Amino acid sequence: MLAGTNPSSEKVFSDSEHRFCVRHLYANFQEKFKGEILKKQLWACARSSSVAQWTRNMEKMKGLNVDAYKWLEKMPPNTWTRAYFSEFPKCDILLNNNCEVFNNYILDARDLPILTMFERIKCQLMRRHYSKQKELTEEMQGAFCPKIRKKLNKNAEFANMCFAMPSGQGVFQVQYRDY
Repeated sequence: MLAGTNPSSEKVFSDSEHRFCVRHLYANFQEKFKGEILKKQLWACARSSSVAQWTRNMEKMKGLNVDAYKWLEKMPPNTWTRAYFSEFPKCDILLNNNCEVFNNYILDARDLPILTMFERIKCQLMRRHYSKQKELTEEMQGAFCPKIRKKLNKNAEFANMCFAMPSGQGVFQVQYRDY
């Protein structure tokens, strides 16, 4: 079984979208396929935001290592690649370390009696929420937080190299270099 899969949660939450943590997927991938180049290409495939980009990245993987390509091809792309993620959940995170970070964050509180534990966790989260909110207001310029602003600027630069040709009824073909 692939690390990151949980048959019981898939059974209980059968209508939910299930995804792999790419870090865990890579841990299994690395057991068979070594090297920094393959690692970077796996992440390029996972980060692909369009099917065409994913196909190009998978072809690059095939050129680097056919067996690695075949191994990845067995994984349903909607479980590990942004290009195939459903648009319903508004999250495109490729890692599943939020729960690991939280569990580590509350490690000291977990040995306390239940009510004391909840109080400690509540206070920790209140302090964290306050400090993050303060940090954000200090760094905030305009309507977008710094991380999203950086992504928007990068996409705006990329969009300057694209050419849109109208096809009618709000449909366009966008050309970027040879694509």
